[in-house]
Amino acid sequence: MRKFGVLLVSVAAAGLWIPAAARANDTVGGAEGEPVASNDDDVVILGKSYGREVGKTVTPLKDVPNTITVVDREQIEAQNLFTLEDAITATPGITVTGVGSEDPAFMSRGFTINNYLVDGVATMAFAFPSVVPDLFFYDRMEVLRGPAGLFSGSGNPAGSINLVRKRPLDAFRAQASIGYGSYENVRGELDVSAPIAQGIALRVGAMVQDQDQFFDVGHRNRVAGFATASVEIGDRTTLTFGGSYDRFKPAIQSGLPGYLGGADGSEGRLLSVDRSTYLGADWNRFRSETWTAWAELSHKISERWTLRASGLYTDVERIDVYSYIGNQAVTTAANPPLTGPANNGVTNHIAYRGDSFAKTRSFDFNGIGTFPLFGRDQTLIVGADYQAQDYDSYYTRLSNYARIDLFNPVSPVEPPLNPYGPSVYYPVQGSGAICPNVSTPITPPPADCVLQSWGATNTKIEQYGIYGQMRLSPVGGLTLAGGARFTWWESTGQTLLPTLGAKIPQSVEGRFTPYAGIVW
Repeated sequence: MRKFGVLLVSVAAAGLWIPAAARANDTVGGAEGEPVASNDDDVVILGKSYGREVGKTVTPLKDVPNTITVVDREQIEAQNLFTLEDAITATPGITVTGVGSEDPAFMSRGFTINNYLVDGVATMAFAFPSVVPDLFFYDRMEVLRGPAGLFSGSGNPAGSINLVRKRPLDAFRAQASIGYGSYENVRGELDVSAPIAQGIALRVGAMVQDQDQFFDVGHRNRVAGFATASVEIGDRTTLTFGGSYDRFKPAIQSGLPGYLGGADGSEGRLLSVDRSTYLGADWNRFRSETWTAWAELSHKISERWTLRASGLYTDVERIDVYSYIGNQAVTTAANPPLTGPANNGVTNHIAYRGDSFAKTRSFDFNGIGTFPLFGRDQTLIVGADYQAQDYDSYYTRLSNYARIDLFNPVSPVEPPLNPYGPSVYYPVQGSGAICPNVSTPITPPPADCVLQSWGATNTKIEQYGIYGQMRLSPVGGLTLAGGARFTWWESTGQTLLPTLGAKIPQSVEGRFTPYAGIVW
C-alpha cells in the first residue's frame, strides 16, 4: 500500500536543541552519566541492552552482538514516516504483512515480531486491539532482529521494536509543520518544549491528519496529543511522567480475490480491475481511542550506579464495523470449480462487528552500573519487570447476508449487528425472503435467511521476570556479553457470552533464558 504526504511548511524556534542522533563534538552518557567522547561515526541506541539517556545502558552500535536498525527523528521527518508501519517498511530485513489494511504484522527471520518496548520497558500495549502507533509521540524507533527474550520475556524469536518517547528539552524549542499530499492527505503538527522553573521542564504536542486512500471509500482521520514533564528532585533524582491520547478512525480494506487455477494444473492470476476497486461496504469503519499514562523515577546512587523504576498504563477502546468478501476465488467456464457452477466473480459478503476493550500495565525496576576490571570499566545490569493485559472481546458475524459482483461492485446495505445478544434471522439482501422472527437455529435452515454468530471472551495475561546482563571488555576491541532471565507467565481465558464459561489457565513457571554474545 503506497503512502503519500509531503510536509510543505515547517517552522521551528530553538535555544539549544540536540537531536536524537549524536552529532559531531557531542558527548553522550557513558555508565549512566559518565561522559564518553563521540565522533561523527558513532551510533548510539536505546533499550535495556542498547540505549541512550532513558534506556538501561549506553552502548555503541558496533559493540552490540545483534542486528539493529535505528530510525531517528531526523529520518522520520525527512522521509515522512508518520506511523510505525511507515518506519518498519523503510527498515531492512523486515517484511510487512497482514489481512486487512489497518492491522499489519511485521515479520523478521520468518517470525512475527510481538515483543515491544517503550523507553526500554517491555509492554503488551501494542498487541491487538491496539492500532498502529503514530510516530508523532516518539523521538526514534529501534528494531532489533533475532531473539530478544532476555529483556522482553515470552514471544517469537523474531526480534523486538523499541520506541523512544519525546521528552522535555533543556532549552525552549517550538516546532510546527503542515503538509499536503496525494489523495487529499493533510497533516498538521505542533510540538513545544520549555523549561518552566529551575529543574522543571514541560513538553506538549498535538497533531491531526485527514486523508483519503488509493481505493474507493477509503478514508483516515487521526487526532492525537501528549504532555510530558520532568522534575529534578535534588541533585541525584529525576521524575519524568506524562500521558497521551490517540483517536483513530479509518475505513477497512480487506483486499481482492484472484482467479482460481484451472483443473488442468494451470496457475491462478490476479483480477484485471482498477487499483481503486473496493469490495467492502461504504459504511465500513472503526474507531479507536487510546489513553496512555506513564512515569519514570531515576536515582543516581553514585557516579557509577543508577536505579530506575518505570511504569506504563494504557486503555484502549476499539469498535470495528465492516463487511468483507469471503476467500472464494473467481471461477469461470474456462477454469471451472471442482464442484458446483462457476461464480463468474459473484461472491458473498460477511458483516462483522467487534467491540474490544483492553487495559495493559507494565513495570520495570533495574539497576545499572560499572566496575573496574582488566583496567577497564565493565557494565552490569540487574532488574525485574512485569507485564499484564486484560482484554474483553465482544463480537458478532453475519455470513453470506449479501452478494456482490467483483467486476461491478455495489455496496450492500448495513445490516443490524449486535455483539451483546441474540438477533433474529436476517433475509439475504435481494432475495425477498421472509424470515422467521426467532433467534434460535432452525433445522433445516430457512431458505435465503441467515443467523448471526456472536459471543464474548475475556483474556488475562500476566508475565513477570528477573534478568541480568554483564558486558566485559578484557582487551580493546573485544566485547563479551552474557546474561540470563527467569520468566513466569500465565494466561487465563474465559467465555463471557452467550453463556459464562469456566476459566481456562495456562502457565509457565520459572523458564530460564540464557543469553551470550561476542563482538570483535
